Amino acid sequence: MDLDRILHEKKLFAELVDQDLEDFLRDRPFGREHLNLEFKVEFPYRSSKCDIREVCRYIVGFSNEEGGVVIYGVADNIKDDKVPFPEYVPGLKQHPSVEDLSLWVVDRVRPLVQSPAIRLFKVQNRTIAVLKIPEGVNRPYCYYDRAAKTLSFFKKTAGGIKELEPDEVSEIYRDAILDQSRRILKEAAVAGLAPAEVTGPTDRLAQYRKITIPKLEDVTNFGRIGIYCLPNKAVDISPEKLSQFVIENRSSFAETMRYYPDVESFQKGVAVGFYPRAIRQNIKSTSRVTLYRDGLVALDAQADITMDHDNILQPYWVAYEIQRHLQLAKALLKGEGVTRIHLIFELEHIENFSMRFDASRANEATSPYGGSHERIELDVEFADIYDHDGEQRNIAMPATREITDEVCRIFGFTKTLPGVWDSRGYLHYVKGLEYTR
Repeated sequence: MDLDRILHEKKLFAELVDQDLEDFLRDRPFGREHLNLEFKVEFPYRSSKCDIREVCRYIVGFSNEEGGVVIYGVADNIKDDKVPFPEYVPGLKQHPSVEDLSLWVVDRVRPLVQSPAIRLFKVQNRTIAVLKIPEGVNRPYCYYDRAAKTLSFFKKTAGGIKELEPDEVSEIYRDAILDQSRRILKEAAVAGLAPAEVTGPTDRLAQYRKITIPKLEDVTNFGRIGIYCLPNKAVDISPEKLSQFVIENRSSFAETMRYYPDVESFQKGVAVGFYPRAIRQNIKSTSRVTLYRDGLVALDAQADITMDHDNILQPYWVAYEIQRHLQLAKALLKGEGVTRIHLIFELEHIENFSMRFDASRANEATSPYGGSHERIELDVEFADIYDHDGEQRNIAMPATREITDEVCRIFGFTKTLPGVWDSRGYLHYVKGLEYTR
């Protein structure tokens, strides 16, 4: 289901302006609510506190189906043609912050789900909140009640959001397994592989690392970060086109891409490396961006790319690299018909590292590596990735926040501490350095 087409024929959700939403509500092109659209007159508040379970109920329900859009601040009588615009648009008297909504999803929805895209609009000077909830890829999802330590499963139906009975939960697990099997076979067919030859991201990246990791100076003593974006469809981009893209955009993404000496071409793609020759003239690269003709967009870097031996992983830099790498993947692949990427974030050789939030950036806190961790994986829609050349370039995206939160948990924090981005979401790492980062 293309959720962007629900609200606008041509624009992506991130491109919508107030007038677009006003036109949608006035024209009522949907005719009625359906499986992918809900209207709520207000957020559920009880004694001045927002009912987190009720909000997450919709996120879980839509995630367990095809995804959908929830519009808060619009009454149900929008479906009645006799009620003129804007009588059915009372707007919101109060609403939770975007940060709170994102945090609730991370804390209360299991397994980790891609946070819904959340935007506020003004229609006739009234505040409207819109949540775009993508279809989940790790279904089924559930709501976790921390106090009661219970799990609740929901799904979207024609009649609203339904809480599932135990036998229905078993059924949704069976359906999820079948869906996953069908998806694997379909992707194998697109790639021209027989079912027995199907390989997952792990196998693909293992082959890639054999070539790339030896080109980094020293990941054993300085750690390694890997960020990989895999497209949701088969593509074939010539190395010549990849090289031209890098040359034309060397100043558009991560700062280390600005300083590569040459574009390195090989049979399956191109790469650019960062060489800190102030340390040693013959040093290997400490950060590499590789673009593959099959659409894999990869960043491999030492966790300490300047090799200053402090064994500190900076969350400010991590959030920045995630943000820029997502923007790089979108810029390269959107013209190839790709609409979604599967992002994988890896950490390796960080046993002696700690994470530190600096006092000058709102909090002073240091915590060592927690002792074990898993790779972080997330599906991200292009509509939820802010354009590298747009007004929101430096505003932390939902995916940036989610992955940074998970990295912080690897180092013993419950979430990202204040200071990595400000109250508007603006990344601290780029403040004052917008033209070099």
